[in-house]
Amino acid sequence: MLVFCWLSCIKMQGQDIEIRGNVSLSGGTTDIYNVLALRADSSIYKGSVCMEKQFLFSLELDSIESFRISSLGYSPVDFGKKQLEDRMKNNIVDLGNVCLSADLTLDEVVVTGVRKRIEISPTGYSVDIKNSYLSDLGHFADVISRIPGISVAPRGKIEVIGKQNPLFVLNGRQLHSPDELQRLDPKNIKTIYVDYSPGPEYDTSYDAVVRIETNDKNQEYYSGSFYNQFEYGRKASNYMQAVVDAKSGNVSYSLDMQYNHSNFEQYDTESKSVWRGEDIVSAERTGSLQGPTNNVVVAPTMQWNINDRNKLEAIYRMEHSYNDSRQIQQFTEDVLGEKKAADTRLSDEIKRTAHNPSLFYTYKTGEHSLRISADYYRMNTKNMQEAKEMYNDGQINTNLQDFNDKYEIFGGAVDYFASLKGWGISAGGKVSAISDNGYYLTNEIDASSSKLNDNTYALYAGLSKSFADFSLSTALRAEFNTVNYRNSAYSEPVEADFFNLFPSLSAIYRKDKLSLSNYRNSAYSEPVEADFFNLFPSLSAIYRKDKLSLSLSYNRKIKRPTFSQLNPNQRYMDPVSYIAGNPLLRSQISDNISFQFSHSNFVFITYFKHLNNPFVGISELTEDNKIWYKDVNIPHMKELDLMAVYSFQRNWFKSNFTFLTRFYDIKYDGEVYSRFCNTPMFQGRIVLDLDLWKGASLYLKGIKYWNMRVTTTEMRDAGYVSAELGQSFLNNRLRLTVGGMDLFKTYDSNT
Repeated sequence: MLVFCWLSCIKMQGQDIEIRGNVSLSGGTTDIYNVLALRADSSIYKGSVCMEKQFLFSLELDSIESFRISSLGYSPVDFGKKQLEDRMKNNIVDLGNVCLSADLTLDEVVVTGVRKRIEISPTGYSVDIKNSYLSDLGHFADVISRIPGISVAPRGKIEVIGKQNPLFVLNGRQLHSPDELQRLDPKNIKTIYVDYSPGPEYDTSYDAVVRIETNDKNQEYYSGSFYNQFEYGRKASNYMQAVVDAKSGNVSYSLDMQYNHSNFEQYDTESKSVWRGEDIVSAERTGSLQGPTNNVVVAPTMQWNINDRNKLEAIYRMEHSYNDSRQIQQFTEDVLGEKKAADTRLSDEIKRTAHNPSLFYTYKTGEHSLRISADYYRMNTKNMQEAKEMYNDGQINTNLQDFNDKYEIFGGAVDYFASLKGWGISAGGKVSAISDNGYYLTNEIDASSSKLNDNTYALYAGLSKSFADFSLSTALRAEFNTVNYRNSAYSEPVEADFFNLFPSLSAIYRKDKLSLSNYRNSAYSEPVEADFFNLFPSLSAIYRKDKLSLSLSYNRKIKRPTFSQLNPNQRYMDPVSYIAGNPLLRSQISDNISFQFSHSNFVFITYFKHLNNPFVGISELTEDNKIWYKDVNIPHMKELDLMAVYSFQRNWFKSNFTFLTRFYDIKYDGEVYSRFCNTPMFQGRIVLDLDLWKGASLYLKGIKYWNMRVTTTEMRDAGYVSAELGQSFLNNRLRLTVGGMDLFKTYDSNT
């Protein structure tokens, strides 16, 4: 992988100057202070920490907008570019004696020598990007892959270790896809928060939240960056991105443009068997899959800072992708003792176009914050699939499938936060309306359509209070959800009633309503209709003393089935297998208890989860002797996680470790598939960053899985090692990186 990284702040190089002066703090003493040269967007162009009274600083004057001298607990002194030019003689700027006055608004100052890069929160931790070496990296992917507890898979998917459905939030805005974060320049990122127990303001389907906050830019500026990444892994792929940012007056503009052309080629093998009484269907196959993918993204944004308290932000994102894959398989099947061999050819063409306009309004004072948002997302998908089976006895079968899908979601939210006399108050409401319409044509004869309407209305309120070293918080979220699903293929309805009563954790703060639903099988023309009203409580207690922090929390989460999990239309896999949804799939409810211990840069988390009606993937033999892959609900499942995170930095050597152990207790249909006493799943992740010489660094990452549960009954081992060597040029404006992901091809044997 060869990466040509960002070239930012597009201005011609100017004259080199020398800035000198003397610094004293009020009271006549000299202490540690910072000398910073700032760009027009308030990002740091160059900086130094000084301990002597005198300082000497060299830089390019045309590359900066201001010069700042600051120290913790004192008001900073700023010099504008014009002031520096006025004082300059023979390329030397003498600032004379600069006295910093005490900042009377700072009640308590604790100097620990080195700023901590990781701060512990009651339900997770945060990483300081702005004041660490991470801000000098070339691309967002380089930053996020170094965050403890987060893993980036070889194909680029961002994962939170131990969590299945994380949410990514940028400056308070919830993202439909973490791909939107790729536009961020690391120099503009302030902090990244990892929250393992999201608050009531987030949808209860998310089990983790990653929040990214960027720097405020107070001055007018313009900047541009270009990023190019070339990869070769059996096939060549290339990713390009250009970002233009500007600010004029109170309005900021940004335009993000991306183009990705990727080629892939993978080889796989598979053996499978499914029983029904004495009947057995088994199959073995070897195959290859290859094809190109093209993806284009255009995303303009505008932010209007109306005044110090009010801000309005408008965002639009358009994405178009095209994938054309070809799969060749050598297939052997044994259906009830009858053996056949076949070569299959499968072509799969997918086109997707998505539009996502959003509008956000924020009002913020010292004690109050109000946020109002409106979001619309639409994606059109067209998928054409052709499968040709050529048996050794001369038989030829052809299967044609044409899918068209239109997915739309509208969301609106109001969130209010306040801090009043030591009490933290939060309240808000959200509404979302999902519409998914699909049309399916098989072999140009059989046609059917499906429609899903899923509306959710939510209200929440929270309260928190601190008492010396202790703090308590509680919140309650109420959701009313209506689901209507219909399929046109058949005509006879099937009805079933489900009655669930969720027990209360505490009568003080929660009593759940009944959850009553009336399902109709979506393989019929009568709709599946269900109404739910659930209460989702949360409660946490935190103790903090110096570097020690202890927290105990409880919350309830829900995971609703997706359209594809409900949709019964069959999708071809191979001559004996297909995948189809299960219209009787119910929402999964989980009760979660977590305990967190942290000290300095070490975090240990114990997480217990009890799932009601969890989704599990199974294979079933149908009446026509085909293998049907689908999701079903099982009554209960329990998980116990033990996770440790440690981060440290020693001059040229930086590293962090994340280790996760997961125990399962799974029972289904009278069978015991796992108990807590059985061998657990284990995942380990190690990241090493080594400074080599000026501007050069070596990045190493290793991940290993043992007993990773793929399905209810299948487990496997996996892992990979990645390495990158980077070198910066032109005062960190240009960075070149060469490296490889999954160097030994151990992450997935079928790639």
